[in-house]
Amino acid sequence: YTAVELDEAVIYLANKYSLSELDSAIEILCADAYAYVFQAQQAFDMICMDVFLDTDTPEQFKSEAYLTKLKDLLRPNALLLYNCLAATQSDLVITKQFYENTFRKVFQEAYYLDVGGNWMLIGRKV
Repeated sequence: YTAVELDEAVIYLANKYSLSELDSAIEILCADAYAYVFQAQQAFDMICMDVFLDTDTPEQFKSEAYLTKLKDLLRPNALLLYNCLAATQSDLVITKQFYENTFRKVFQEAYYLDVGGNWMLIGRKV
């Protein structure tokens, strides 16, 4: 597993409280996730995208170019799991618009799961 996290405090807390509980090895990179995606050379079986500043996903992470690059990093039949807020009516409107107008442009066969306060958008590289 590879984890990309910009905040050193989050990495510290993950190391202190949860990573030792994992059975699999995990490489943690202290880096900007946006920049990482555009320079990465590795292919992945699954990418989990979960980036928030407070309750907002920064706009660059919602761009068609970013989603296309994420798709390029997936192996054939691999999945992108993209976490979006859906806790309030306002969140839901923003998430639906992003899903319908941007996410589905890149992942035509996309679907989502309502996981109670969040939508998990799911795209597959075919």
